[in-house]
Amino acid sequence: MVCLNLLDVQPVATSSGQLNVFLQGNAATVMPCRPSNISVKRISPMPIKVSSRRRPSVVPESGSKVPHDTRQRYVNFFVEEFLKVCRTVNEAFDKALVEEKAIYDRCGSKNMYLNIAVNTLKKLRDQGSLSPNGQSSGNRCTNATGSRKSDEKNGFTGVVLYRILKDYVLTEEQMHENGYPQPNPDKPGSAILGNGITKTAVSDASKRVCCRCGEIYTVTTSGKHIRKEECNYHSGRVLRQKVPGGLETRYSCCEGVVGSPGCQVAKVGTC
Repeated sequence: MVCLNLLDVQPVATSSGQLNVFLQGNAATVMPCRPSNISVKRISPMPIKVSSRRRPSVVPESGSKVPHDTRQRYVNFFVEEFLKVCRTVNEAFDKALVEEKAIYDRCGSKNMYLNIAVNTLKKLRDQGSLSPNGQSSGNRCTNATGSRKSDEKNGFTGVVLYRILKDYVLTEEQMHENGYPQPNPDKPGSAILGNGITKTAVSDASKRVCCRCGEIYTVTTSGKHIRKEECNYHSGRVLRQKVPGGLETRYSCCEGVVGSPGCQVAKVGTC
């Protein structure tokens, strides 16, 4: 007679879990496995925050008339305004860069750049806060497909347009400071420009006097230029400064003395 005294544990799979089979001698004992009480917590993935407030960078230029930091600061200002009205961040970035580059190409000095940039920023803020019905506007920029909202098609009219334009009306003092033509009290029929140029009335219908440089140019019967001659002019106003021995008059755009060649160049003259 052979005696068996073995202990073997083998798991048997069932539909509800597993059973442990204990074999000891000739007897077999089946006991269910205890389910584990340890709970496993599922950790949901944390969203990664992607900053959409990055700023487009202005490409620095050697010998630039405007410091790079100044240009970048106004690009950031423009981005803030375009983000309020544009559908996408990239669209706001592109519009800000285009707006700043257009201002930079127009200016002849840092002072002129700052003047245009400040006025442009004010205009963007006004357009972003008003809609054609006088209420706060929503998204008025074009999307990627170039579609526009219906309120942009209507445009500004009536009282809303008047309120917007009223902010840009100059006083008499501002008109003098910025070189707007004024009637010449000594010579009826002529005008005095703020930059020291006297514009004399021309009797010839084919002649025009440029309001920027004071030169005379010829036009056709329809008012078009016969010859395209460049117009050299000063865009700034005349500033008078005290110097030893008297007063000195210089242009605010380039700090050149009155009578010096213009610092700005236009394709043709204008009246």
